[in-house]
Amino acid sequence: MRRPLTAVLPLLVAASNVAALGSQCSSPLGGGSAASSDPFWMKNIARQGTSPFNPSGPSYQVYRDVTAAPYFAKGNGVDDDTDAINRAIADGARCGDLNCQSSTLTPALIYFPSGNYLITKPIVQYYYTALVGDAKNKPHIVARGDFTGIALIDANVYTGGPIPAGGWNCPSSDPQWYCPVNNFFRSVRNLVLDTRNIPANQFGTGIHWQVGQATSLIGIDFLLSTAAGNSHQGVFIENGSGGFIADLTISGGAFGLWVGNQQFTIQNVKIDGADIAISQQWNWQFTYKNIVITNARIGFSVNTNGQTEANQSTGSMTILDSSISANVAAIQTNTDQSSKLAGAIFLQNVNLDGSATGFVDGAGHTFLPGGGTVNQFILGNVYSAGNSTSHSYNTQPVPGPTLPAQLLDPTSSNNGVFFRTRPQYNNYAVDEFASAKSNGVKCDGTTDDTEALQSFIDKFWGCKILYLDAGVCKVSNTITIPTGSIVVGEFWTTILASGSVFNDPNSPKAVLQVGNRGDNGGVEISDIVVSTVGGSAGAIAIEWNTNGPTGQVGAWDVHVRIGGAVGTNMQVSQCPTTTTATSCMGAFLGLHIRGGGYFENLWVWTADHDLDDPGQRQINAFSARGVFIDHASGPVWLAGTASEHAASLFSAFTLPSDLLDKVFYQYSIVGSQNVYMGMIQTETPYYQPTPAPPNPFSALGDWDDPSWGSSGSAWALNIANSSHVYGYGAGLYSFFINYSQDCKTSVNCQKSLALVDTDSVAVYLYGFSTIGATTMLTVGATDVANHADNVNGLQSTLSRWSSSVQAGARVASNANSSSPASRLVV
Repeated sequence: MRRPLTAVLPLLVAASNVAALGSQCSSPLGGGSAASSDPFWMKNIARQGTSPFNPSGPSYQVYRDVTAAPYFAKGNGVDDDTDAINRAIADGARCGDLNCQSSTLTPALIYFPSGNYLITKPIVQYYYTALVGDAKNKPHIVARGDFTGIALIDANVYTGGPIPAGGWNCPSSDPQWYCPVNNFFRSVRNLVLDTRNIPANQFGTGIHWQVGQATSLIGIDFLLSTAAGNSHQGVFIENGSGGFIADLTISGGAFGLWVGNQQFTIQNVKIDGADIAISQQWNWQFTYKNIVITNARIGFSVNTNGQTEANQSTGSMTILDSSISANVAAIQTNTDQSSKLAGAIFLQNVNLDGSATGFVDGAGHTFLPGGGTVNQFILGNVYSAGNSTSHSYNTQPVPGPTLPAQLLDPTSSNNGVFFRTRPQYNNYAVDEFASAKSNGVKCDGTTDDTEALQSFIDKFWGCKILYLDAGVCKVSNTITIPTGSIVVGEFWTTILASGSVFNDPNSPKAVLQVGNRGDNGGVEISDIVVSTVGGSAGAIAIEWNTNGPTGQVGAWDVHVRIGGAVGTNMQVSQCPTTTTATSCMGAFLGLHIRGGGYFENLWVWTADHDLDDPGQRQINAFSARGVFIDHASGPVWLAGTASEHAASLFSAFTLPSDLLDKVFYQYSIVGSQNVYMGMIQTETPYYQPTPAPPNPFSALGDWDDPSWGSSGSAWALNIANSSHVYGYGAGLYSFFINYSQDCKTSVNCQKSLALVDTDSVAVYLYGFSTIGATTMLTVGATDVANHADNVNGLQSTLSRWSSSVQAGARVASNANSSSPASRLVV
């Protein structure tokens, strides 16, 4: 059972050690005043969102209600609403077809009021689009019996035609609207998708979801055929680089999920009555959590018969805190896996009651019987603890660690790791929201909104939900969100930092500061993007100080985007791949966690290409550090996060002699404890290692930056002086040397990707996949896990590594954890 949202929200301020509320507040927000019969707040809230850089100016509409003028979908279950819905999505010369592969200029929030929307062709989701239904009474999208097309909702249209004259900037011979690995920024929420009118012997698919990062499927119910031998499926994913999926229910079908993608996090999914609940076709790493499968023939059908780059099948998957009831097998692969690595599978806290067999491979070897709960099972390479290079192939259950109570869900029945469903504030009335634009904030991409935005927050935090209307809110100084606040962006509202305050890497400043150091209370943020204008070498995009009781602190669909978009002055014309100019230096640090909380579907991206360039040409935009968990006592949960292309290419600044060996990272955990990572994904910058360290950012002596000696390029993951750190799925990738991919075949794009010191204790890494590095993991000064010993398709995979000390708590002094402004400058 989940803790009810209404029980959590009143505690946001009440449990805080922050005494005040906003200046216009007389009492805390509470749990919401909307009656059950009231419409969902999204229906009636004033719509003032804009896309400031769109060529059409203020006339461009971000928000569209499919039932309103000029679209007029009926939602009556009788009329064909296909064209009306697709007009609502496409209106405004938006980014679709082969004429546009990506754009930040044409965002659209498409709202579906409650109703039954009959369709005969796919609803086509354009780039930078959210399809959102009434969360209180989900609308039904119903296929008529004569429906034709790939799926009820299609996120990437196959054209079936020739490559366009302008070229096809994608490693695919079959042109689609968007290159799958670059198909970013899209969401579908709160819908019921019904394929049952489609004849059972015809393909009927709920969603075709071939996507990349900053994407999500949330709160969707699938009603599929229950006829024997039917050909229906809920979610179809064949390619891409995702991504996050949560809170689905799927009834019936041949497949609940049919999936193949580089990486994904999928959690809180219930599948009942599917023949095969989940068909895993290929991946580099998937993490499944809180999956409930009932009345299936097979729970997970795992394809393991392709172990080359050209024929990649399943590389690695982790399954946590789940239950599988299947009358043939809970998990079934299609090759002999009894003696060597050919697709790694990890289970923890998985109940197999109702399954005739727990795990059987393609040669008939039974690795797990049916029934009971599996504490931990590993099919894959297991490393001895610490800096030992000894490892062996395992096919047996193994004892697992006891996780700290701080990381567990106190309300769950299976004693699993905590997660929290994305809040949508169903219980709140429109008058419990305060609009930024109604209170003087322009968000027009030009006006300095610093004072107006901070004044708005200071007036209403703690007694209103702070609603940031869509737009680009330019700021020249730190914006502080007090502990006790709830912040909701209309649709990835962008906070854009610019100005001299953020220019100095020797005195870094936060763009968005969440709470103050030591705050204990609640804060929730969703649907915003933090970005910078070029030259912001001292910008910390988000500094997160607040900590609080489990479930009260979190961020959902919050992203950091450095460069690669109009307004950043870090596009292909300003920052080509030949430059190292200071004007292309965009951030000191992406996300700085000094408190705790739950972070879901968060992407820290230093742009490798220009989203608003028709050819998506590559750029040199620079940031020094990705995600830094800094002397945090936790708990910290990272659920489906990614950090890409951060590194230390700040050659215009000179390093002190004692810091010449410093290089930076995508993720770094230093002096911290109680950290859960449920699928992290990284990419090393494409330009590295030229110029090579030590020509990076001007380092500060107490920012705990790791040594570069064993890496050669930015670290994907660094863990130092920390305890109780648990990684369940990682995809760490290095594809280039100075924009050339020749190194990928020889697996020497960089020397090593991950570093753990010998002082850290109770560190466990599971489902750990790397690409392009000779060494997967370095412990202290020892290269522990090598690519050659763990080849698993294109990637290499180790299924378990742990620190040599597996219990206890060792956390460094908090002497280094003062605010960045007070850190000593070297």
